[in-house]
Amino acid sequence: MRLAVAVDRPLHLVVRGGAVIMSRLAAAFPRLTVIETSAFLKTVNRQQAELTAGGAVAWRSSPTDSAGALDALLAKNWEIVAASHRSSLDMPLSPAVG
Repeated sequence: MRLAVAVDRPLHLVVRGGAVIMSRLAAAFPRLTVIETSAFLKTVNRQQAELTAGGAVAWRSSPTDSAGALDALLAKNWEIVAASHRSSLDMPLSPAVG
Protein backbone atom coordinates (compact mmCIF):
# COMPACT_ATOMS: atom_id res chain seq x y z
CA MET A 1 0.00 0.00 0.00
CA ARG A 2 2.92 2.32 0.65
CA LEU A 3 3.96 2.01 -2.99
CA ALA A 4 0.63 3.39 -4.18
CA VAL A 5 1.15 6.48 -2.02
CA ALA A 6 4.89 6.91 -2.68
CA VAL A 7 4.68 7.00 -6.47
CA ASP A 8 3.48 10.30 -7.90
CA ARG A 9 1.37 8.74 -10.66
CA PRO A 10 -1.57 6.36 -10.72
CA LEU A 11 -0.56 2.71 -10.79
CA HIS A 12 -2.43 -0.24 -12.27
CA LEU A 13 -1.84 -3.22 -10.02
CA VAL A 14 -2.11 -6.76 -11.41
CA VAL A 15 -2.43 -9.56 -8.85
CA ARG A 16 -3.09 -13.28 -8.95
CA GLY A 17 -5.37 -14.29 -6.14
CA GLY A 18 -5.62 -11.96 -3.18
CA ALA A 19 -9.36 -12.21 -2.57
CA VAL A 20 -8.75 -11.76 1.16
CA ILE A 21 -7.15 -8.32 0.72
CA MET A 22 -8.80 -7.28 -2.56
CA SER A 23 -10.85 -4.49 -0.98
CA ARG A 24 -7.71 -2.96 0.58
CA LEU A 25 -5.88 -3.16 -2.73
CA ALA A 26 -8.81 -1.61 -4.60
CA ALA A 27 -8.86 1.27 -2.13
CA ALA A 28 -5.11 1.91 -2.52
CA PHE A 29 -4.74 1.56 -6.31
CA PRO A 30 -6.85 3.44 -8.87
CA ARG A 31 -6.82 0.43 -11.22
CA LEU A 32 -6.73 -3.19 -10.12
CA THR A 33 -6.70 -6.33 -12.24
CA VAL A 34 -7.22 -9.61 -10.41
CA ILE A 35 -6.28 -12.80 -12.22
CA GLU A 36 -8.85 -15.23 -10.88
CA THR A 37 -7.83 -18.89 -11.14
CA SER A 38 -9.90 -20.66 -8.51
CA ALA A 39 -13.02 -20.91 -10.70
CA PHE A 40 -11.04 -22.65 -13.44
CA LEU A 41 -9.12 -24.98 -11.13
CA LYS A 42 -12.22 -25.98 -9.19
CA THR A 43 -14.09 -26.61 -12.47
CA VAL A 44 -11.34 -28.91 -13.74
CA ASN A 45 -11.71 -30.82 -10.48
CA ARG A 46 -15.50 -31.00 -10.93
CA GLN A 47 -16.35 -28.62 -8.10
CA GLN A 48 -19.35 -26.27 -8.22
CA ALA A 49 -19.38 -22.88 -6.52
CA GLU A 50 -22.15 -21.79 -4.20
CA LEU A 51 -22.55 -18.33 -2.72
CA THR A 52 -23.04 -18.44 1.04
CA ALA A 53 -25.31 -16.08 2.96
CA GLY A 54 -22.22 -14.12 3.99
CA GLY A 55 -21.12 -13.62 0.38
CA ALA A 56 -18.28 -16.15 0.47
CA VAL A 57 -17.83 -18.99 -2.01
CA ALA A 58 -18.30 -22.60 -0.91
CA TRP A 59 -17.42 -25.53 -3.16
CA ARG A 60 -19.16 -28.88 -3.54
CA SER A 61 -18.56 -31.90 -5.71
CA SER A 62 -20.24 -31.78 -9.12
CA PRO A 63 -19.46 -34.89 -11.21
CA THR A 64 -19.90 -34.44 -14.97
CA ASP A 65 -20.46 -36.94 -17.78
CA SER A 66 -18.31 -35.24 -20.40
CA ALA A 67 -15.80 -32.47 -21.00
CA GLY A 68 -18.53 -30.44 -22.72
CA ALA A 69 -20.34 -30.17 -19.42
CA LEU A 70 -17.33 -28.33 -18.01
CA ASP A 71 -18.06 -25.28 -20.16
CA ALA A 72 -21.38 -24.70 -18.41
CA LEU A 73 -19.87 -25.46 -15.00
CA LEU A 74 -17.03 -22.98 -15.59
CA ALA A 75 -19.47 -20.26 -16.67
CA LYS A 76 -21.56 -20.81 -13.55
CA ASN A 77 -18.51 -20.93 -11.28
CA TRP A 78 -17.11 -17.70 -12.75
CA GLU A 79 -20.44 -15.91 -12.21
CA ILE A 80 -20.60 -17.00 -8.57
CA VAL A 81 -16.95 -16.16 -7.83
CA ALA A 82 -17.38 -12.78 -9.56
CA ALA A 83 -20.53 -12.11 -7.52
CA SER A 84 -18.59 -12.83 -4.34
CA HIS A 85 -15.79 -10.45 -5.34
CA ARG A 86 -18.32 -7.86 -6.46
CA SER A 87 -20.08 -7.94 -3.10
CA SER A 88 -16.81 -7.56 -1.22
CA LEU A 89 -15.80 -4.57 -3.38
CA ASP A 90 -19.28 -3.15 -3.92
CA MET A 91 -18.44 -2.45 -7.58
CA PRO A 92 -18.95 -4.03 -11.00
CA LEU A 93 -16.41 -6.50 -12.31
CA SER A 94 -15.55 -6.99 -15.95
CA PRO A 95 -13.77 -10.22 -16.85
CA ALA A 96 -10.83 -10.05 -19.24
CA VAL A 97 -11.51 -12.24 -22.21
CA GLY A 98 -8.98 -13.48 -24.71
